Amino acid sequence: MSGAVANAAVLVLFPVGATAAVAAPATWRAPGERVTSGVQHFAAGVELAALAGEVLPDLRAESHLPAVLAGFTVGFIGLYAIAG
Repeated sequence: MSGAVANAAVLVLFPVGATAAVAAPATWRAPGERVTSGVQHFAAGVELAALAGEVLPDLRAESHLPAVLAGFTVGFIGLYAIAG
């Protein structure tokens, strides 16, 4: 195994192991509504953090930020209209 592949394998080991450890109990007993809601909210927070930390600074540097904010706002309002 080359150094890059070994390094990638080490980096992926924790997320894969954590996913397996959390998913295993769900095969025997389905998570409740509160757990499912909590996991979904956590995932949404991670997604927003990635957007704010990785994507938006690049878009601001390229002067695309107003279009992105408009699209985000329209999407946000659309989701709430559907959930309404």
